[in-house]
Amino acid sequence: LIFTKMNVTILVPIDFTPVTEGALKHAILLARQSGNVDVLLLHMCKSERDEPKAKDKLNILADKYSDQGIKLSVRAVVGGVEEIGRLAEVLEAALICMGTHGLKGIQYLVGSKAIKVVSGTTLPFIITQKDPRKDSIQEIVVPIDFASEEKRVLSHAASISKKLNARLHIIGASRSDQLLMKKVDLNLSFAQRFLQDKGVKFVLAKTAVDQDFQNEILGYCEKVNADLIAIVNHHEDGVRNLLGKNFDQNIITNKREIPVLMFTGKAIEDKRDMFRMFN
Repeated sequence: LIFTKMNVTILVPIDFTPVTEGALKHAILLARQSGNVDVLLLHMCKSERDEPKAKDKLNILADKYSDQGIKLSVRAVVGGVEEIGRLAEVLEAALICMGTHGLKGIQYLVGSKAIKVVSGTTLPFIITQKDPRKDSIQEIVVPIDFASEEKRVLSHAASISKKLNARLHIIGASRSDQLLMKKVDLNLSFAQRFLQDKGVKFVLAKTAVDQDFQNEILGYCEKVNADLIAIVNHHEDGVRNLLGKNFDQNIITNKREIPVLMFTGKAIEDKRDMFRMFN
């Protein structure tokens, strides 16, 4: 396992609100369940004179969770939230775990000033809205449509689910269009063979025909008490893809407040890719 050969770091942007502290709790949960994972608390300061006070506050927050058996470190840096992705790469983080206040929050996080937080890096994200509901990640829902990128997210999700000993729920979008349905069925068949070969615990499911895929996914998540939804960010057209009325945004800001694990839709060759470390 590459995971045993080096320390893996989860970066958590902190603005000292309860929502970002909730993201820290999710990061600690994942670190404890995975093993050999450190957590870095990052605060973006407006000026250098703000750094000492911010670092003191970060240390207080880190001390609050010092009994969790996880190495916690802190960093206060001058800059805007749009620089978080770049800093995460410079600091060799494998994952960014950040909190958002639903739709209002995601507009702030990936709005005109901070779109690069999500789209400007190849690192995966966990986006959270509230504190963890359980003490471990047990059920991960992975929507499968007809896009080729779905196979990449499946591979990543399989790796992390095996490491966490969690179960994958692969849910396909049923279509009345025969051509689209054939593509979905091919992806589901691929998923079944792939997951069986990997020895991953999984369940296959389909939505009702031509129903709203987002609502069907969230209804299924409620049924199985999902801990995480894994989706792919296609990076097809930047701002519109993330900020428009589309699948990505609606899942990230879901009303059930289920955390969302977002992978890049691009091929990743960086050795720090978190999910290579689970293989």
